[in-house]
Amino acid sequence: MSHPDPYKPPPRTIAAPLPSAQRPPPAYPPVADAGAPPALELTADMLAEPSAAKRFDFERGMKMFPPLTMLLIVYLTIVFAWELSVGALENRAAIMQAGALERQAVMNGEVWRIFTAMHLHGSVDHLLGNFFGLFLMGLAVEHAFGFMPAALIYLCAGVSGAIMSLVFEGGPTVGASGAIFGWWGAAVVFLYRFRQKLLMRDARVAFVLLAWAGWTILLGFLSVEVSNFSHLGGFIAGAALAMLLPTRLVELQPATIDDDA
Repeated sequence: MSHPDPYKPPPRTIAAPLPSAQRPPPAYPPVADAGAPPALELTADMLAEPSAAKRFDFERGMKMFPPLTMLLIVYLTIVFAWELSVGALENRAAIMQAGALERQAVMNGEVWRIFTAMHLHGSVDHLLGNFFGLFLMGLAVEHAFGFMPAALIYLCAGVSGAIMSLVFEGGPTVGASGAIFGWWGAAVVFLYRFRQKLLMRDARVAFVLLAWAGWTILLGFLSVEVSNFSHLGGFIAGAALAMLLPTRLVELQPATIDDDA
């Protein structure tokens, strides 16, 4: 009779796996990889512009044809038609008779030229070029400040530009570009002043307008036919008034603006 080898281990038996419902729970819960970042679900709100709820769209509600701007375009067109009818563009004496700005004439007591010159233009190209700037700046300034403040900025900037032109250039000069640059300066200041309340695409427009104004003034210094100091005087006056005047756009939308933004 054979005896079992005491050094040989007994045969191993493998039990069949238990059904999942009968399996005991693990001794420890599974541990996620500590080095892996937690899963992050992106939502539409997270992809939106930061603090968008605290900002407002500058272009919202902007009129395609702002009333003051359109009235000025019609008025300046009528004045230019009058210039043509009386032959004001024929020579220097004729444009002076129409009301052009000239230093010696103002010193002789004709102070009214400071106001009349901003309504006159020297050519069709001059008029149309000013209409282009007038319409673009009028869209922004009249929307931001309203009819009467925009009119005040236009008038004061025109006078300021005329005075700067008298001091540094002498004349004779005509044109509404000083007043238009006043609107330009007002638009830049408004967009910069409320940059934290505007959508980012609107706030960036301030830099574009400022760069455009700087380039226009630089080109003006290269031309003897441009009253560049009228541009500078108007821009400075418009920017200063924009810092002082209340803004229609902000006052009409207090609920959408966070003062701490």
